[in-house]
Amino acid sequence: MLWIEVISVSLIAIVLALLLIHQGSNSTMNQLRLKGVPITGLGPALVLAMFSFVGFESATTLGGEAREPLKTIPLA
Repeated sequence: MLWIEVISVSLIAIVLALLLIHQGSNSTMNQLRLKGVPITGLGPALVLAMFSFVGFESATTLGGEAREPLKTIPLA
């Protein structure tokens, strides 16, 4: 399971690196500074990010308690 997570994070990092190479870093710095982003637009994004993180973490926690996690979690 750890190797699957390492591969997943590595693929995400590769896609991010390719995006930065292709798009350049000028627009990325504006995005990191949240230039022109109203607080009303930031709220729903933060809620979605938190729910995604909580869902992922609860799946890993509950996966440790399953009798056969490699069989039952993919079925779910």
